Amino acid sequence: MPTFEDILRTIESVPDRPGSAGGFESVARAFRELPSLGPAGGRATTVVAGTNGKGTVAKNLECLLASAGERVGLYTSPHLIRATERIRLAGKDLTTDEFASTFERVRSLVARHGLGRFEAMTAMAIDVFFSSPPPVTSAIFEVGVGGRLDCVNAIPHELAVIARLGLDHEAVLGDTLFAIAAEKFAVARGARTAVYLPLDPESERARKAEAERSDVDWREARVYPLAAVERVGDGGADGEPSFALETPWGRAPLALPGERAAENASLALAAFEALGFDPAGHLPALAQAFWPGRMERFPSACPRGCLYLSGDHNPQGVRSLAQLLRHWRYERALLLVGIGANKVQKAMVEEYERIPRARLSFTRAPFRGTGRDAYGRPDADYDESPMRALETAEREARGGDLIVATGSLYLIGDLRARLLERRG
Repeated sequence: MPTFEDILRTIESVPDRPGSAGGFESVARAFRELPSLGPAGGRATTVVAGTNGKGTVAKNLECLLASAGERVGLYTSPHLIRATERIRLAGKDLTTDEFASTFERVRSLVARHGLGRFEAMTAMAIDVFFSSPPPVTSAIFEVGVGGRLDCVNAIPHELAVIARLGLDHEAVLGDTLFAIAAEKFAVARGARTAVYLPLDPESERARKAEAERSDVDWREARVYPLAAVERVGDGGADGEPSFALETPWGRAPLALPGERAAENASLALAAFEALGFDPAGHLPALAQAFWPGRMERFPSACPRGCLYLSGDHNPQGVRSLAQLLRHWRYERALLLVGIGANKVQKAMVEEYERIPRARLSFTRAPFRGTGRDAYGRPDADYDESPMRALETAEREARGGDLIVATGSLYLIGDLRARLLERRG
């Protein structure tokens, strides 16, 4: 049996394939060959699309379904540290041995159909969720890029969930909000129900166009307000905020912070209802929806221990971070920024600079990261090494400062692994 490291090298040697109509059809045919996706397969499945927050929505929904007694499978991307994070069964990541043996079961299918890297791991998730004894009773798949031609959309699903929309991956999805929304709303095709957040006019126009194509029950989620924010503990200048959601079923403490957490939890509750569950009695599950690298606090060498990792990988993500930081009291926000090369660096840097009392330094994110010149700030601090750049920020921090590493999720994963090693 090949080792986990052997399997990873094999998977990483497989190129990713851009979505195309022909490619999507070939993937759909390949998935139908999996015994678990025959005529009865994939029936209790939810697909989550969107630009920002789709992984967080999926995690919240996993916790709610588990609270209701479901055996849940969760497939998300990208991983932060280890590929096994992408496939969770009954609340646990796959072990390295399970990951390796699962790939061995689908290896011939991957080779025969020329599946790309993401498609191969999606096939692995299908195999784990629907073939494992016992199979899951609820499966959640996060879309990779877009929706219409993403391989996840080839999985039969009864519920489509669309998280917050915005501009991202324009080279693949189109350079207007209408075009991007149209790609993402297409995950509703074949579903019985689609749940979505309140929309801007262009996205609503795309949704209505999609709604005319098929008989889908479209439901706009109500976004519940945050309860009064309390500051507790010893983080930041006056303590780290805690957050809760005010819902018709009562107050729900949240594991994740700010307005974006309230929005994502509200959408997950709407999806939970659409699947036929009553949220009453399951609100405590939202306090268990920890999602690494999303304003995640770590011990630090800086004076007040206020170091956070926050994967904000497009302009709307940075605006969400700015909104979130209003709940913290701080002297300066020391932002360590590393952005992927396929992102809109100029627009993101401009958003970072609008954050009150922000001081920016830059680094190169692992895996297609951006070098010094792309940021357009030649006088700003820059270090090729993310961890060395973070340690510099820690040395420069004063009492009352926040350090936030932000940008590419690959940057956050790299730093998280090193910080866990440092913590022991």
